[in-house]
Amino acid sequence: MKHLMNLRVTTVLATAALLGACDALRPDNVISIKADRASLRADETANLTITFTNRADTVVHAEATNSYICGNPLSVADTLGRNVQMPGVACIAMAFPPISVLPGATVTYQASWLPAVSSVGGVPIQPGIYYLTASVWAGVEMKSSPLALVLTP
Repeated sequence: MKHLMNLRVTTVLATAALLGACDALRPDNVISIKADRASLRADETANLTITFTNRADTVVHAEATNSYICGNPLSVADTLGRNVQMPGVACIAMAFPPISVLPGATVTYQASWLPAVSSVGGVPIQPGIYYLTASVWAGVEMKSSPLALVLTP
């Protein structure tokens, strides 16, 4: 009987955890990315605003806005779908507790992309169209739709 009771408690806890993850997966929860420009030269920086909107009817736990001090929430791909490598940041490992995002609330993250220090297979990137995707953890990893930026000569 005690074994069955432990099993029930474990099942309830696992179900609650899955439901929390499901709230983050709801199609009405939104991650968006916007840039301060539509095109740029390699030596210019695109400043990006990443927004998570909790449209669930429960609280969702998301990454703290300062979680990206040592990393970048972006992935970049060229028109052939190849990943663009960006330099890492030398930083002391830091961990920030997640924040609680109330139903209907929005959290804004800031990021940037400097094409001059980006490469594909070790080769500096060339003028063309690049697709930036933001990734934010909000119970599960959530990704934005790609944002196209034009790299000019």
